[in-house]
Amino acid sequence: AADRHLSQPAAPVGRHVTAPRIESLPDGIVNLADFERAAEARVDPASWDYLNGGAADELTRDANRTAWDALRLHPRVLRELGHGHTRVRLLGRELRHPVLLAPIAYQRLFHDDGE
Repeated sequence: AADRHLSQPAAPVGRHVTAPRIESLPDGIVNLADFERAAEARVDPASWDYLNGGAADELTRDANRTAWDALRLHPRVLRELGHGHTRVRLLGRELRHPVLLAPIAYQRLFHDDGE
């Protein structure tokens, strides 16, 4: 609308639906594919298509997925695990988990605290 203030974003296509907050890891989630399936089940289909999509013909998204799928972990068996962690240092900052999300718009489609 013409009277909309410029600092207010236009409403995105789709519904804003926030599922109840998850306080602990749901049973059965052991890898990123499990997280992806759980996330897809919690948002409406139009919002999921936006989140899971890529620009144009999605070549970069597909190449990123191929690169991720090529990674292999080499477990070390029969080792002391008492001090294990997933921390990494990236650009001088310590991160507790080595999984990052790229910036996206319309975060309120997925969480009430989004922009």
